[in-house]
Amino acid sequence: MGGGKTLLMVYYLIREYEENKRKIMANIHISGIPYENIDVESLLQDNIELFDVVLGIDEITLFADCRMSMSKRNLFFGYLILQSRKRNMDVYYTTQDLTMLDKRFLQHTNITVLCEKLHNASGETIDDYRMFSIFDLRSRKLNMKTFIMDISPYYSYYDTNQIITPIEIKKIKKE
Repeated sequence: MGGGKTLLMVYYLIREYEENKRKIMANIHISGIPYENIDVESLLQDNIELFDVVLGIDEITLFADCRMSMSKRNLFFGYLILQSRKRNMDVYYTTQDLTMLDKRFLQHTNITVLCEKLHNASGETIDDYRMFSIFDLRSRKLNMKTFIMDISPYYSYYDTNQIITPIEIKKIKKE
């Protein structure tokens, strides 16, 4: 928690917009670039057309938990991931724990990033820097890259305290 997962996802969404002018859709609020705010319930019920888009889903385990692998929601996400190339769609997502994620996602995740806080010699967290280790599985050979990034320029692009609420909780609150 607090390792910089969402921040790095926002960084890549911003890059996709600025460098490639791609349409961005996300379930978090992003400042500084045009994007379409979506909620996962709308994705499931409204048949949103997902073509030529970069999709950012924060806390995806709330919507594709391995314990609900046969649910309509998990099946939908699995099919979406399977056909992402045909849709010219890239999917960025965050999760607290990969083992909690439906295995369909893991099987079709090409790049995994480990986000870590940095600590000084006294063991105190270095606030504005994170270490990111990228594991690229797109080729038959594992490619790994590690870098340290000053994350402070990206603080203003999103709210690190935005709560992502699972659909079931939203339904309970309405009743």
